[in-house]
Amino acid sequence: MTTVTQHRTRDEFETLALGHLGALHHRATLEGALQDEDWTVRVAAAEALRRLGDPAALPALRARQADPHRVVRNAVSTALKHLGPATES
Repeated sequence: MTTVTQHRTRDEFETLALGHLGALHHRATLEGALQDEDWTVRVAAAEALRRLGDPAALPALRARQADPHRVVRNAVSTALKHLGPATES
């Protein structure tokens, strides 16, 4: 039987794997994961988007700068710095 924790952990690893693959066509999936109810999935999504390196993810990352969880905000901040200066969206 899969518990919620096991499910979330699997989601987190899958999200990270998408970023490691570097497939730009997965950007929308990763951006969607930034909205997940589990903060660990949101962190994994931000880290994966940073690794992906696509500046098109900047608007979705900026939208999470006020995330209620500090660790998510830190991951988003790191991703934004890595992707370059903020631009108008």
